[in-house]
Amino acid sequence: MSEVLYEVRGIAKSFGDRPILEHVDLDIRRAEFLCWIGESGTGKSLLAKILLGLVPTDRGTIRFDGEDVTRFRERDWLTIRRRVGVLLQSSGLFDSVNVFENVAYGLKEQQLLPLDGMKERVAQSLAQVGLPGIETMMPGELSGGMRKRVALARAIAMRPEVLFYDGPTEGLDPVNVARVNRLLLRLRDQLGITTIVITHQMETAFGAADRVLLMADGRVALEGTPRSLWGSSEPTLQPFLRIARDVLSAPRGA
Repeated sequence: MSEVLYEVRGIAKSFGDRPILEHVDLDIRRAEFLCWIGESGTGKSLLAKILLGLVPTDRGTIRFDGEDVTRFRERDWLTIRRRVGVLLQSSGLFDSVNVFENVAYGLKEQQLLPLDGMKERVAQSLAQVGLPGIETMMPGELSGGMRKRVALARAIAMRPEVLFYDGPTEGLDPVNVARVNRLLLRLRDQLGITTIVITHQMETAFGAADRVLLMADGRVALEGTPRSLWGSSEPTLQPFLRIARDVLSAPRGA
């Protein structure tokens, strides 16, 4: 089994005459914690949507687990998406139903487990995100940090191989940022989930990730471990490093 799960080469995407992604090359390895950083509008979320088959690429190739999925049709992508989860910046919880119904939603939709198995999986998933026994609570009773963790429980209940997180710690206070970062690392280590985080939080990028990928000018401008990038003189990286040095004494792995 190859170490590389996603192999992306030459991805380009424009909207009208406006290019967003121009030539993206990257590999995503199994069970790694990878952070994508970059200024707003550099195509980070768009690239994630392309890798999920939600937006077609104009050029380039995408291989997932050794299979070329570039020209997959919608029904073909459904098989891939059963292996890949997504956690959006807004938790996306259904406010009209309780926590159990929210976490069990995907399991019910895909009829993956009988009711007893579903109850066990929901309870297990909530415990894994540090929220045991809250199945009967309504989303309106939860804090912002708790809502994000319930959304994460819903994602891991599906037992994905890969999880894309778009801004999982945006809008949280520093204590909850650190809590979520520890949680993502623990889930990666316990469940072997390949973790891709799109973030503006340098605590996550330099304090939790195995590898950081900087996007600029429609492509991957720089990538490396937090330790290898910490002393970089690359101009595009400097604004991010200044923030990272304000909040961290040293990068992960140093």
